[in-house]
Amino acid sequence: MPNPVAAALARLRMNAFEKVFLRFSERFWDAGVYAIRQQGPAGRWWHSWYDLTALHDEPTLLTFAAGPAAVATRSWTDAEVVASVMAPLRRLFGEDIADPVAVQRTAWQDDPFARGSYAFMLPGSTTADHDALATPIGEVLHIAGEATWTDDPATVTAALCSGHRAAQNVLGAPVPIERIWDRSPNLQQA
Repeated sequence: MPNPVAAALARLRMNAFEKVFLRFSERFWDAGVYAIRQQGPAGRWWHSWYDLTALHDEPTLLTFAAGPAAVATRSWTDAEVVASVMAPLRRLFGEDIADPVAVQRTAWQDDPFARGSYAFMLPGSTTADHDALATPIGEVLHIAGEATWTDDPATVTAALCSGHRAAQNVLGAPVPIERIWDRSPNLQQA
């Protein structure tokens, strides 16, 4: 692998960050509250829950396992994760709230292609490492992904924009970004 890309890769690591979705039979939190947060030592692992009820009209909370929590819970069963997540919710809302009726978890750490959810910079790295990682290899291999986008790494936007950049490099021509999702017959003939 060429040095600019290899050197940048050596200074980046994949982060342990997972999502936990909890669906309940009924809402126990106030309607209209988008985020529930706890701060301080109590929020070391489970500090934020986001109300996703509006998406499917089912009482659903999303929380995140980040860093040490993501690593530690990686091998836990769903029941163990639910017990851990529900403990602070019961402290905040009362012991009588019911367990969720369904739980879904991401497993990005176990995905052999992703190996985590997004890249983070190690000591000694700079934002230039994101650009270096996007260096085409032999003008044949064009790398894309959130880690190759300097302006807003670790985001879905960065992944999409870097993919757009790589597509333009492969095509050797600009592609207006507003046309990316256009499936009209005129675009397919262009």
